[in-house]
Amino acid sequence: MHLRLSEGFVLAKFNIGESYAGSLPIGPSTAASANNLWFWFFPSTNPVAKKEIVIWLSGGPGCSSLSGVFQESGPFIWQPGTYKPIPNPYSWNKLTNVIYVDQPVGTGFSKGNITVRDETDVVNHFMGFWKNFVDTFSIQGYKIYLTGESYAGQYVPYISSAMLDTGNKTYFNVSGIYISDPILNYLETSREVPPKLPGCDLWGQVIVATYYANPCFNVSHLTDYCPYLWSELGYPSLGGGPNNYFDRPDVQKTIHAPRSNFWVCEYEPNIFEGRLDGDKSLPSALGPLPSVIDRTQNVIIAHGLLDFTIFADGTLITIQNMTWGGLQGFRTSLSPTLNFYVPTNPNINTILGLIANPMPYPPPQYNTAGQGRQGVTHTERGLTFVTVNLAGHFIAQYTPGAAYRHLEFLSGRISSLEEVGPYTTG
Repeated sequence: MHLRLSEGFVLAKFNIGESYAGSLPIGPSTAASANNLWFWFFPSTNPVAKKEIVIWLSGGPGCSSLSGVFQESGPFIWQPGTYKPIPNPYSWNKLTNVIYVDQPVGTGFSKGNITVRDETDVVNHFMGFWKNFVDTFSIQGYKIYLTGESYAGQYVPYISSAMLDTGNKTYFNVSGIYISDPILNYLETSREVPPKLPGCDLWGQVIVATYYANPCFNVSHLTDYCPYLWSELGYPSLGGGPNNYFDRPDVQKTIHAPRSNFWVCEYEPNIFEGRLDGDKSLPSALGPLPSVIDRTQNVIIAHGLLDFTIFADGTLITIQNMTWGGLQGFRTSLSPTLNFYVPTNPNINTILGLIANPMPYPPPQYNTAGQGRQGVTHTERGLTFVTVNLAGHFIAQYTPGAAYRHLEFLSGRISSLEEVGPYTTG
């Protein structure tokens, strides 16, 4: 399970630090089970991060959390359009301990019998896995911060609420959650409303019209343009293509993954027990999410303003119709001026090795990381909403500095997202 990678990972010829990867069962460790969840755990060398851990869950449903490792917040990243992996100056494990988990069963390298029908099953499977993980790594009593994006707007609140329900701080000490560009409310129009005619599907009509103007239009990031960027993951870059890297036998052996054909995102019926209609659980905004806000007083909802998959205004409407802390919605207006501050990373040249090895073109962080006033943030009754100007659907990919700042606030390293000052780590 231990990865000794001091001499570098496959095609990544630099030290990515201590890490552990493998699979653990979703039930009692003594029970025979065909169902396991695969994980990759990156301990932190930050002395402040002694008794805490961040859990990352990708969305989909059915998307592997390796997308988070590989193109967002892991210690090495391989962004679309780049030649090979590079060190990530904004790796979350510089701040704290981080684990990435493929879940539910059927996602990524998590193999077994597909039995999940709804979020209740998702919760039960994950909590069984998590108890085994806590025992394996002896991290009883650690503060837990659950994070994720997109469909994790369902996963994270449901799992967090169930963990809090146990009252068991030895295994389930949830201390806050962070969800970016999340699904929070109904994915379909109310069933009482008759089906709309094709011409009334405004979102679809806008996309069709936009493709005429920009054949490479990306609903996940509005400013993308041709040509398509090749991606080792095949996603979220629109170029698609094979998942060559994580299909390699040497890579799968190194990360203790089952030998299999890897897909970064699975087809939904392959996740929810063959259901073509998918997960029928109530939206998290109608119960689990406000419950977690009330009990942790530490919830962040972030939204990239270049996302055309899920709109920031739609997320705000959901918040305004949600009741927590005994009141409905935010009671005061958001700031009319930009007040979310993202620092400069003074060590980016050193981390990327650009001083010794100048590159003809700057890496993605220079183009899209952003610094200074990057959005609007607002906090009431334990809920923080924050926008990020340059981000699309995947905040940590397009604006890694902003996502790192969000994590600093979630973990209590800074007192406010309006705080002006350097990152708390080098």
